[in-house]
Order: sequence, then structure tokens, then C-alpha cells
Amino acid sequence: MDLINSITKQDNKAALLTLPRVDLAVTTETQKMKVTKKGGRFVLMQLPKGIDLSDLANGSRFVAPSCDDEKRVALVVESKTKSFLVNRLETSNVLVLVAPQQQQQQSTSSTDASKENDTTNTTTCTTTSAEEPALKKAKMSNSSKKLALVPVATRLLTPGVASGSSFLELRDMTITAKQLTPLLEHDVFDPYYTSRTSNPYYKQSKGRTLESLALELQCSTGQVREVLAQLHGFPFPNHNTNIDEYQYGHLSEEALQDALAAIVATLAEEEQFCLNDTTSISVEEFVTCVAERIPEEESYPELNHVLHYAMNRLVIHNNKQKKQSSLLVTDTHVSFDPKQIAICVAHRLFQSQTKPWKQDTLLLKWQSQVPGVGSQYNVDLGMLRGVAVCTVEEDDTTNTPLWTYLPAQQLSRDPEKRFAALFQVRAKWELDDLQPYIDALVQELEVSQAELLLQYTSSSMDEVTGVKVYGAKA
Repeated sequence: MDLINSITKQDNKAALLTLPRVDLAVTTETQKMKVTKKGGRFVLMQLPKGIDLSDLANGSRFVAPSCDDEKRVALVVESKTKSFLVNRLETSNVLVLVAPQQQQQQSTSSTDASKENDTTNTTTCTTTSAEEPALKKAKMSNSSKKLALVPVATRLLTPGVASGSSFLELRDMTITAKQLTPLLEHDVFDPYYTSRTSNPYYKQSKGRTLESLALELQCSTGQVREVLAQLHGFPFPNHNTNIDEYQYGHLSEEALQDALAAIVATLAEEEQFCLNDTTSISVEEFVTCVAERIPEEESYPELNHVLHYAMNRLVIHNNKQKKQSSLLVTDTHVSFDPKQIAICVAHRLFQSQTKPWKQDTLLLKWQSQVPGVGSQYNVDLGMLRGVAVCTVEEDDTTNTPLWTYLPAQQLSRDPEKRFAALFQVRAKWELDDLQPYIDALVQELEVSQAELLLQYTSSSMDEVTGVKVYGAKA
């Protein structure tokens, strides 16, 4: 009724909804159509906010899995970097398809056309032909006023008056790192593989294209690109300049750490690239310099490409959207991020020895190896969140703080195994110290932080500090 009322208010004219009689008649043919086609010839789809018909016409598509046991269908809208789960909802109401009113007003703009339509309406009221439309009287809000009748062509979405209808509901789909990670598990680019194996049948992984990943996840390529940026996905080297044409996977940890170490060493030892408040470095000049410093026996054909990838993790991204979707340095000149440089140096220090670092020694060594001039290049223990944790040996009467290497990205994604590794390093954790290690789990498992801690930890109050701490479940 709201639809009818809104239509009748246009130009002081009443809408007369016209339905073809064939839609009202419950015949053997329409009954079969209802059973076999589940809704007849028309399907109503509810568009989410922000999506219109132009988006559907501009590269959108329905994607269904190839497995017969799965019935999930998704609508992918590339123009909006979104995907939606399609779900059919049944309703006891009879749904009516109404033609756009703008077209109706244009078709009845002239007086002669209006008179002709009125004549047609009069005719359809008296005829009994199955091909002529049956008329549904519009309820007038004020019967004392004589309003002109405007016929509005309509169709039932399901044959039969009392049969009810269904429509397609679109639910927003989000793609997480947990969904994408297993698909890239075996796609690791290792530039040192030729020196690791004597097997002549060994083949380097080629990676996965954006299109193949999007098809398997039933989402847009833009959504895949965003999650790849979160995972620091690696675009495998090729001769294309368009990033959408790359194959994606992971770079081996050894190759990544070697590239990062070479970049930091160049910044520290080459005066032309000395870092300060205003340093802006030419990307190509810097990459060339780094590559030339690497010994020939440690070099490989894809070195420059790997350096571009590693460099992208250390530079400042002024555009937040660009940071979320970029995997390679694409600018001609960049500035390095002091915090990322310091974190990179910290990783190298912890990897240089197996035993924990004493805090005073760590700070002194760490600061001496960070390149750059100015207060912004001063190191801070807060930079070690998610890199290392502070512990104290039980038999140490001096309570000397020790820092143990525990990089979050190298812990298991399985929550039970991750918490077991955390409690092996430290028996009790404050929430602030736990957060960098559980934030990824909260996002991937799609649960709240409280739910995650309740399931995998036990809480208590520290007797000395009075702060709530978390430990392993009994």
C-alpha cells in the first residue's frame, strides 16, 4: 500500500495497477512453472545500500562453486570492490513487479495520450480476453476528488494469486587472511632454490593470479588485492608492468631478510643516502646501489624485483589506500619510515643470537645500528611490540629485564598452538602485552577479544601489581 500511495501522489494522478490475466490464473502450466522454476519468470533481488543498476551492468557477475555439494552463490560487483552472498528468502506476500514511474510519466505527458490510455482502461475493464490485463482498483485517499487514472504495467513474480513469492537477499561478504592463506601455502618464491636442490625435476612455484584467487573465493579481485597487502603477498617476477597481471604468493623468509639487511646496510654505509628529516631517495638509484653491493655469488636474476618488494615495506606511504593495495614501490622517489627501519634492525639483532638480550645491551646495540640523523631515529622499546617480549629469570635476584625474540608473524595461526607458544615463553601475560599476538586471531576467527581469551586462557589478579593477567588453562 505504501507503494500505491507514493505513486498516486505524482502529478495529482491515481495509479491503476494492471496485471495480465495470465499471471492471475492458476493453470496446470503455471503450477508446473512454480515447481520447476521456483518463482516463475521474474526474480526480485534486493540491492544493498550503495549498489545500483549501473554497478550491476558494469562488470558484475554471479559466481557459483564447481562442487555439487556446495550451493553458495555470490554476486561480485567489481566496480565497488564488493561481493555479496546470494540467499533466497521465501515470503507469504505476493510480490508485484512495477514499471519505473519516470517512463510512465513520459509516456503520458500529452493530453491525447492520456485520453487514449483512459479509453484503453475502460476497454480492459469490460473485456474477458486472457490476453488483456485485469485491473486492480487503486484506493483513493480522498474520494471526493476526481483524479485522472494512470495505468501502471505490473507483473506477478510468482504465478497464482495466493501462491506467495520469494526474493534474493544480498549479504555483504568479507574476505579475511584466514581464507586466503591456505590458497597460497605452497606458492613460495625462493630465489636460492637452484643452489638448494640437485633434483632436475624441481620446479619453482609460479604463484596464483588475482582472477583465479577471486574465482575460488567468490569475491572481487579488489578484495583479494586488499588481503594480499595485509599478508604482504609477493608478486612473482615477470615482464608485465600491470600489477593485476602478476602471479602472487610468498617470498621465502631468508630472501626477504637478506634483502632488508642489504637495504639497511646501504642506508648506514653510503653517504649519498644518509637519512635525515628531508631525505627523499631515488628508487632506481638506490636499488641499483644495493644490488651492486651484494657479492656476485649471493646475487640472482630477480634481485632487483625482490629489492623493490622489500623496500616497499620500509617506506612511508602518504596515501592510506595506496598502502593497503601496494606491494611494490611504484613511486620514483620515496622517504623511509624511521620506525620500520628500527624494527628491521631489531629483527636482525635478535636473529644474530639465540639467547635473550639484556635490555641495556639491546638498547645500546640497537641504537648504534639504526641509520639516520635526528631524534626521529631514536629507538624505543615500544617498537618491539609483536617482535619480542620482556621476561625475567626466576633465579635472577637483580630482576634484570631480558628480551626474547617472539615475532608474531612466525607463530602458528591455530589459536591453541599460538597460545601454547606464548605461555611457553611467559607464564603470565597482561592484556597489553598479549594484544599484538592475538589481534590477527580476533580478525581471522571473527570473534571478540573477550571470547578468544575466555576459550583459550584463564585469568587472575597479579598479587604484586593488582593487574589482571592471563595464563594457560588448567
